[in-house]
Amino acid sequence: MLTRFMRIESSGTKVRVAFPPALVRTAHLIPSLSESGEDSTFRTLRDSKEHFLQAILLGYLRSPGLESSAEGFVGSRRVFGYLQALGFTPEQIDNAVSRCFTKKLVETGARRVPAVLSDVDYSLRLTSVGLYHISELSSTFTYLDAVVVDTPILDKDIRSQIKDAHSLAERLERARAFCFYLDRCWEAIEGKDLPFEWPEQSAKVRSLMSSISSRA
Repeated sequence: MLTRFMRIESSGTKVRVAFPPALVRTAHLIPSLSESGEDSTFRTLRDSKEHFLQAILLGYLRSPGLESSAEGFVGSRRVFGYLQALGFTPEQIDNAVSRCFTKKLVETGARRVPAVLSDVDYSLRLTSVGLYHISELSSTFTYLDAVVVDTPILDKDIRSQIKDAHSLAERLERARAFCFYLDRCWEAIEGKDLPFEWPEQSAKVRSLMSSISSRA
């Protein structure tokens, strides 16, 4: 089984952080620091709850008991209706679907490009990459460390803490600030019955970061 490692130097100490095999296979999902950040699950354009729109979309498509075709496809009208009931606009949902389709997190029937800003009903299905994206990748330090600099931070106080980081200690501190920010953003939709739960992901990545810190 393939496993790759990244060496990070901190105070003269080299720490080996393992990349799980599935992360190696989905490395194209993680943007470099010079990219637009559209790979980020937590990408947002308008309001704080939009940070979680893509994750909720992907989670909804994997919901057990969701009415779908024999092949697992769900009609776009059903998806849009669910997300609009949570307070997202059609434009926000269109953008999220398009990003997920481009990054192969979802697929459509007959492999057609999603009909943006159209009343045409099309079908959507979660891919294995999309499933891994929300169930594993989004709760890893490696992923958060990659996307944090390109995720729009709406809180100016937190934004001032998101700076260029080089040492492991600096990068961990930046990721903790990012987690704290997302924790606060989650409060806008907390309490609703959602197919994606950021608090669970937050707890996982915080535990991982504590483990990394203890080995540094």
